[in-house]
Amino acid sequence: MRLSRAAWLYMGATMAAGIGLVLFLRGWIPTVPSGPTFWVLLAGSLLLIPVSGYCLICLGKNVAVNMGSAVMMALLLLLPPGFAALTAAAGVALLYTLQRWEPELIAFNAAQTALTVGLAGALYWRLSPGPLATGFSLPQVAAVLTSVAAFYVVNSLVVTGAAVLLQRTRFPAYWRATFGRALVPYLSTLLLGVVAAVIFIHAPYFTPVLALPVAAVYRALRSERIVLRQTKETVELLADTIDRRDPYTFAHSQRVAALARRLADRLGLDPETCEAIARAARVHDVGKLGIPDALLRKSGSLSRREIEQVRRHAAIGAEIVGSLPEYREGKEFILYHHERYDGGGYFGLSGERIPLGARIIAVADALDAMTSDRPYRTALGEAQALAELERGRGTQFDPQVVRAVRELLTTERQSLREILADASAALPDTGKAAAHS
Repeated sequence: MRLSRAAWLYMGATMAAGIGLVLFLRGWIPTVPSGPTFWVLLAGSLLLIPVSGYCLICLGKNVAVNMGSAVMMALLLLLPPGFAALTAAAGVALLYTLQRWEPELIAFNAAQTALTVGLAGALYWRLSPGPLATGFSLPQVAAVLTSVAAFYVVNSLVVTGAAVLLQRTRFPAYWRATFGRALVPYLSTLLLGVVAAVIFIHAPYFTPVLALPVAAVYRALRSERIVLRQTKETVELLADTIDRRDPYTFAHSQRVAALARRLADRLGLDPETCEAIARAARVHDVGKLGIPDALLRKSGSLSRREIEQVRRHAAIGAEIVGSLPEYREGKEFILYHHERYDGGGYFGLSGERIPLGARIIAVADALDAMTSDRPYRTALGEAQALAELERGRGTQFDPQVVRAVRELLTTERQSLREILADASAALPDTGKAAAHS
């Protein structure tokens, strides 16, 4: 991974802050814990944090939660903050070393973990009226909940800052798409760590039993994600099957999705919105399942009844995917992707009333259609296709989306096929980024 100077500076500052905080907290409570309890916690944490890292629950793109956060939360409630921060950082470093991450990312994630656990732990030990073993008074509960909130806030802000520099995205968009979406499962994981700490104090031999409900929850969430992924793959297979019904439209949906993603990114939309638009574009023609092959392949003019039959595919497609979580946001993009900017489309929407995702898909769809061979004509060249888009600017197409196409083809000096190849290669995104625990 090639890092910018700003990314190096940010990661270096994080590492320095993590080391400085551990040293400060070590001096704050200089007594080294002793006894079997300390060694059990130390050994158990160094084992559980790496193991939990392999039990990752992906809730969506860039959104994942694992049980390592629960272990760290329990640590900061049971150990002085300096020791908790150092142990958590060592566990994270071991995890990413085993996963063969780049050394700079290993060091950064260890440092940001030390910052998160150290600051949350220091806040707890400063506010708490006494050790967790003394009971749960109202001030004790307030101290625990404050440390939970601090853990979430510090971790989310530090990691989002790194992601902004590494992935060149916007701070609010990335935070919402990642930590905002994972708020409930993430906080639930931290509260599970609180429960584990209480059980460890009052019934230590019962602590391993916690693995059973954790395993059950993990299995349930994992099964849900598998079902959602398989459903998404099935819908995409249907879209590809439709494209294959006509040799002239083979891989059409894949190309439109790739181009729509690139246009959305060019327009400065946040990564989550770009992803939603690309997903909708990938299956924008799935409603053509209800249209006979003969009508799809007809080279002559269509009757009024046939036109109405073809027009129904947008509504059918939106209905097919609308109930699926992965496409809920993109349902309207599919429904309105044949609207004209001047209001002359299927449903009569015009201008800004048409969802931006639908306007982007409309341009991507038209551009791919014009540059592909069809029964009634050969493919247009890129210059001719761009001229057609310019001719329809403000009437059929959104002017800002047409401008984005022109910038892609001229400013970046890339051909349409190169753009599609680059965008297709980026789906799905497999790049490493900073990860929260």
